[in-house]
Amino acid sequence: MGEVQTVSESARGPARLGKYDIVARLGQGGMSKVYLAVAHGAVDEVRKLVVLKVLHEHLVGDEEYVEMFLREARIAVDLSHPNVVHTYTVGEEDQQYCIVMEYINGIPLSQVLSLARSQKWSIEKRLPLMGALCLMLSGLNYVHDFRDLEGNLLRLVHRDLKPGNVLLGFDGQVKLLDFGVVKMTAPEHDQTERLSLKGTVQYLAPEALQGGRQIDRRYDVFAAGLILWEIVTGRRLWGSRQPLEIMRGLADDEMATIIDEAPDIPEDLRPVLLKSLAADRDVRYSNALELKSAIQSFLLTPVSYTHLTLPTSDLV
Repeated sequence: MGEVQTVSESARGPARLGKYDIVARLGQGGMSKVYLAVAHGAVDEVRKLVVLKVLHEHLVGDEEYVEMFLREARIAVDLSHPNVVHTYTVGEEDQQYCIVMEYINGIPLSQVLSLARSQKWSIEKRLPLMGALCLMLSGLNYVHDFRDLEGNLLRLVHRDLKPGNVLLGFDGQVKLLDFGVVKMTAPEHDQTERLSLKGTVQYLAPEALQGGRQIDRRYDVFAAGLILWEIVTGRRLWGSRQPLEIMRGLADDEMATIIDEAPDIPEDLRPVLLKSLAADRDVRYSNALELKSAIQSFLLTPVSYTHLTLPTSDLV
């Protein structure tokens, strides 16, 4: 799940966690550390590479963080889609809460986009990444439409959709991951929050600033539009702006002006970006599949790049 970090023994973490041998640390966030590990089966010599997401030790006694961690686990373990990272199980190992997930040999989309910026990739070279985005949107739509074992629609919203949470496998797989701040918005589950920003500021939707307003799947559609912008232009929409400047830009609906004034957007994609990044969510694509369809239509329609040919496999 991402590029394995080369770290010292002390930085790598424990050599073993329950029945898992730790191989390397993959990363960490505010709530957990992520390790590459080997799981041993009941039969000798049966081993499998997995990813362990382990709640930070100093948070084990914090009921709020434990509940957030377990909520993510309860949701993720039931998700089953080719474009969503699979969660095998959740439990306690050596008195530590951990989520056990599949290991995908690949890198996050954020690293590819960073490489594209540093090497100044042409738009022709970036366009196949739209195929990966389409696959991710299939997984995202599955999450939005997910029902529990009783058949109840949970109306899940990811709330932290960004290139770092889109994993590109070297074998062609594309996976959506990290449901740490996912929100259930079905009436029986939703408790409208006061103004409380969740996720990464660079990929917030305008309604994140509107305390007391219920969010829905269109929140994630906006974030997907930001990822599309990044693929198309080779740069982040908000550039190097600080969080307060970004929030001011969201409140003032600067997205439309930025899109209108960008000189390097293919004309057939401009309306797609304007619709996915509309400040008024009623104007946006109503779901992830609508945005996916719009992107595919662009990819499958002859454009001004007459010398560009994309393999069918890249078009989803």
